[in-house]
Amino acid sequence: MFNLFKYFFKKRINVLIALSVIVTVAFAVIIGTSRLVIQQYDTTIRDTITGPNLYVLVVYPIILFFLAFFVPSFEFSFKMKKRGIDQMYSLPIKREKLYLVKFLICLCEIVIPFIIGSLISIFVIMSMEHMYNLAMFIPFFLLLTVCSIGVTLISSCAFIHQNTEIDGVVNSFFVFVVLAISVSAFNILSFKLFDYKFKFVLPEDYFLISPLISIYNGIAPLLGKDYKNYYNWEINNTIAIIVFVLLSFGAFFLSYYHIKKEKSEYSQQISSSLFGYRLFIPIFAIAISINVSEVNVLLFLYQIVTYFLYVLYLRKFKLDKKYALIVALLILVSVVIGLAMHAIK
Repeated sequence: MFNLFKYFFKKRINVLIALSVIVTVAFAVIIGTSRLVIQQYDTTIRDTITGPNLYVLVVYPIILFFLAFFVPSFEFSFKMKKRGIDQMYSLPIKREKLYLVKFLICLCEIVIPFIIGSLISIFVIMSMEHMYNLAMFIPFFLLLTVCSIGVTLISSCAFIHQNTEIDGVVNSFFVFVVLAISVSAFNILSFKLFDYKFKFVLPEDYFLISPLISIYNGIAPLLGKDYKNYYNWEINNTIAIIVFVLLSFGAFFLSYYHIKKEKSEYSQQISSSLFGYRLFIPIFAIAISINVSEVNVLLFLYQIVTYFLYVLYLRKFKLDKKYALIVALLILVSVVIGLAMHAIK
């Protein structure tokens, strides 16, 4: 397995160099063109103070997320082509080990460019006027890197469950938003039905990028020399991180099970995995209906989106009777939900 890793790593050296250059330039340009010392209003003393620009540091989790979200789609694209998957599966190595090697290559293509770019950005900061505690940047980068492993696991799981690259990217987007939309729907139902609002379960904490942003919210303020004025970590961040860790482990075991059961002839066929269109389109349609909470033009626009998602899934505009019935049923359920939610005061 180690020899296979070395082989793939050597083949991806050019990609690693290119990604490292892109990430380094992005960090250098964004940090280098920003004001690192700014005037801010302190609510505790009700006065304007001079402090470090912590907002610009959000560039680190954002760029890291883009790497963790998109790199797996390139590294696992071999399974979306019949020739590619036949070549890979003909290698004298167990399929589980092959995917593990590819996942490790993914991590290299994410972590190495991020670490190189981040460390170089510290020198950019040192060349400018700043009020940062530079000693805290290393643990900040390490925590983001560890968190990115979970994001990569989840995005990889979403991608490999599909049979074409487009389906893989769409499924990754579903995973990015569907939990947040579902949490929002749950909160609305709880408030409407029981007049209870969950203060520590917030929808914005459950996008796929949210764990990295939570790390930023909790750790980045410590980079300021007077961090007490900026520290911002809440219980909802802790709950979201716990959920994210559980989802990461779930993605690992779900991927392992899928890899063992998958057949090469599925490549380029309709993506019929349960962890994909079949599950996420109905969840999306119903959760959106609860979020809209009434029957209006916006609700029907979302139902049109639902229809086109089935078109994308089945690769034809004229749906079979089964799926036409499903779409009609989802529209009916959405209207009923909208009317019911609007009636509840």
